[in-house]
Amino acid sequence: RADLRDAMAGWELAAEVAARGSGLVLPRILARDERRGSAVVSWLPGTSLDRLLADGSTAGDALTRVGTQLAQLHGGLPARPGDGVAGRLRAAGVVLRELAAVLPDCRASAVEVLRKLTAAAPTSRLLRPVHGDFSADQVIVDADGVVGFTDWDRGGWGDPGGDLGTLCAAGLSRAGHDAVLAGYADVRDLPADIDWHAVLGRLLRITEPLRQCRPAWRGEIAARLDALEEAMG
Repeated sequence: RADLRDAMAGWELAAEVAARGSGLVLPRILARDERRGSAVVSWLPGTSLDRLLADGSTAGDALTRVGTQLAQLHGGLPARPGDGVAGRLRAAGVVLRELAAVLPDCRASAVEVLRKLTAAAPTSRLLRPVHGDFSADQVIVDADGVVGFTDWDRGGWGDPGGDLGTLCAAGLSRAGHDAVLAGYADVRDLPADIDWHAVLGRLLRITEPLRQCRPAWRGEIAARLDALEEAMG
């Protein structure tokens, strides 16, 4: 029960943005019980974007609409001052501790990647509403092609470049990412730090093969770390 407030913070932010009449398709909080520590949120009907991309049933115009809607989300409330990257860097430190526990030989290389990322961190001090864990499986496309964003557990105030960088880190193709960026740029200027956030997003996901119980997780994690070292130079 004590965790309910923190768990619902992102969903509350989504509801606040939607209440501004932005036209964004976002889930609503339907019920909440502090005593039971539970909440009910609305369901977005449709199919997740990652499934549509996998079977080839969606086109670039859908991805462009994703970018347009994401830009509207980032502009859905007035900006506020704050540090948009410190929390994500702390989260990366937690991931490195997980990595060291299962692959201690990789720890030194991962720490160096994080050191370089920290040294090159963006200095923007204006925060916007962000999804916080943006990827193709968080985008729902309904039968009419309307896109909505779900899963707001990590939503909050942050750097808009984080959502665009995380989308790239989560495996969206270069062509797909370019289509999203094109839609975004039709509404708002592109953040200057997308590439930095993409590298950080890949570091945050480095233990994913282990979490997904893949048989070759050791080799996959090592290969991901090698690619991060190459990206950082």
